[in-house]
Amino acid sequence: MTSDITLFDRTLAIVGTAFAWLPIVATVAFSLAESIGTGTFRIDWLMPAGMFVFYGVGAAMLVLVAIGTRRHRRLVVGSVVTAVVTLLAAQGLALVSGLASGQREPTGWAWALALVLLAGYTIAVIATGVAGLRLSRNLLRAGG
Repeated sequence: MTSDITLFDRTLAIVGTAFAWLPIVATVAFSLAESIGTGTFRIDWLMPAGMFVFYGVGAAMLVLVAIGTRRHRRLVVGSVVTAVVTLLAAQGLALVSGLASGQREPTGWAWALALVLLAGYTIAVIATGVAGLRLSRNLLRAGG
């Protein structure tokens, strides 16, 4: 089974993991810089959703490697599907409820549900990053 693992698989897993973590790392880095600069804690909690393109590229790489090598498939695919579904649900809710256009004030059940869905998305992004780390470590230890 170790002979099936190629340098391309390992490289794709490592690069995919880096891209999957980018929205979280960037959010934390910018939050720290802003908080240190102003002396007040600040965080852009929408940033991970706004950086979905980077996450999507990394997630696609990880899914390809996980399926191709038959390692950590459930963890990788499950976290990616969860991230996509929760983000689409949050955006759909924001559009339908009027939160996205500003027709509705950010209060009430729709606002709370949108925040919960965005939190679920962020947790799923972190789970994908962890899955990518585990996949990369597994492929690097496979030898060959």
